[in-house]
Amino acid sequence: MHKYLNELGIKSTDPCIFNTKDDDNKSERLQRFETERMMHSFDSRETWALNFTSATWLYEHLKCYLDNADLVVNLNFYSFDIPVLECIPYEDMAYQGEHAVCYCKEHTEHMTQKEAIKTIIKYLEKYLVTEEYNEQELEKALEYLSCAFKIYSIIIGAMWW
Repeated sequence: MHKYLNELGIKSTDPCIFNTKDDDNKSERLQRFETERMMHSFDSRETWALNFTSATWLYEHLKCYLDNADLVVNLNFYSFDIPVLECIPYEDMAYQGEHAVCYCKEHTEHMTQKEAIKTIIKYLEKYLVTEEYNEQELEKALEYLSCAFKIYSIIIGAMWW
């Protein structure tokens, strides 16, 4: 069960979700996954789309962190200068051939740890719910994913409780 992902509409049995397990151990492939889990504590499905797996892991762990740490420590104590994305208006986009070079511009804002975590969660949600069939939306979503991990790299030293 992946409570927070399920709330976004992502099923616990979708490929690439961390800690995915199957009840049906009859197939040869599922037996291979079980062997991999015994060896690595995870199976190779988690590496098929490591960008998605990483996003789901961070998303659920940050949601749980907010639910628990906020009751114990002051998440407004630490503050950081973090990158924040702003969508570029269509007419201002720079193009290389038919494709936009980027869909968002980055600026820096000063935020508390709690505000930064909420920003990461928002950016991860934008990535996780984006439909893959729309190439432009997927490219924009990847910019949000990248920025979410940039912010996380900045605040990671304060992520304890």
